[in-house]
Amino acid sequence: MVGSGSVIGDAGCHGLGNDRVGNFSQCKSNCESMTNCNAVDWQASQLYCVYRQCTTYPPSTRPQSGGWEAWAIETSSPINPPAIIQWLFDGDFSDAYGIYNGSLINNSNVTWISPGYAGYGSAVCFLSTNYLLINHYLNFNSISFTISAWVWIPANFSFNGNFFVLFVHCNLTNPDTCMHIGINGGRVFLGFFSDDLTGSTSMNSSQWYHVAYVYDRLSSRQIVYLKGIQDASRVTNGLYTGTASVLTVGAIPSFGTGVTTNNGFIDKLTFVPRVKTSAELLDEATLVAYYPFDNSYTDLGPNQIINSTSVSTMFDSSGRFNQSLLINSTNLSYFQTTGFYYLGQTNYPYSFSLWIYPFVNDGTILQ
Repeated sequence: MVGSGSVIGDAGCHGLGNDRVGNFSQCKSNCESMTNCNAVDWQASQLYCVYRQCTTYPPSTRPQSGGWEAWAIETSSPINPPAIIQWLFDGDFSDAYGIYNGSLINNSNVTWISPGYAGYGSAVCFLSTNYLLINHYLNFNSISFTISAWVWIPANFSFNGNFFVLFVHCNLTNPDTCMHIGINGGRVFLGFFSDDLTGSTSMNSSQWYHVAYVYDRLSSRQIVYLKGIQDASRVTNGLYTGTASVLTVGAIPSFGTGVTTNNGFIDKLTFVPRVKTSAELLDEATLVAYYPFDNSYTDLGPNQIINSTSVSTMFDSSGRFNQSLLINSTNLSYFQTTGFYYLGQTNYPYSFSLWIYPFVNDGTILQ
């Protein structure tokens, strides 16, 4: 055990799922049977097990009430591809999981904006003269994958004949060996070189978009999503067989002068070696925060917002689903979370939903 009264708190740890089991031994055994699992969060009172893959071992922890324990589980060597790679672009080019870190090629003149999509951190825009190089091999043999990101297209962006480059795995410009992903002519684009898919919806400037690119190797299908909605799909002519030893973001060096790049801002660029479901991608694109209040104040939504406080609240076992948050008006209790930068901003509609069990007929729920 690496922490009592705590959970895994390392930025290099990715959740692999969770379930309720009979005891800790079963929790540990389940983790050991998984390909990538090397740590768990365990809550004995609820027989609740959260499986994690961590790039540092043993991982660090953070305090968490509710009887949680953090455990490091012995594992074998790292897996390629890993369960997730994620570049947050919060002022640097590091992979959040510590393996696929990037370096800037040609010069250091990139443009940053803050906050990024989630209301904190930042996002980056590469110039037409530079790009990010990730000099670490990523094994694409026999895998499906999903690549997603948030993108902001500046007001001065020229859609005509320009390619906004997000992610490239390419060393040979032959069909099905050169993956290049981005926005082409104002539409989402997933290309394998002469075996490509272009989305059906034209994008506008001066707003954030969630874009996702899926390759299902079993069905040989390319799928692109815009704002969490499937935008186009096709069956490829052949299987993807790229063997490049490096990745790039912001440019396609193998194309030379054959493509004109005009980039926008990129935030939270993510790779996973599997097909994400349409429900997962809709959540990524539309769900800002999710608080189940199951003995924890943790946001389990895609943005993992950490700016929260509570005063005189407690958890109750009689929730609509598992536990609930009990707020008592007599002692001025409340739960507060911050960082929702885009509330009330132009072009960003929003809604709230929650289950409540009122004790009185009036009072404030959200403000």
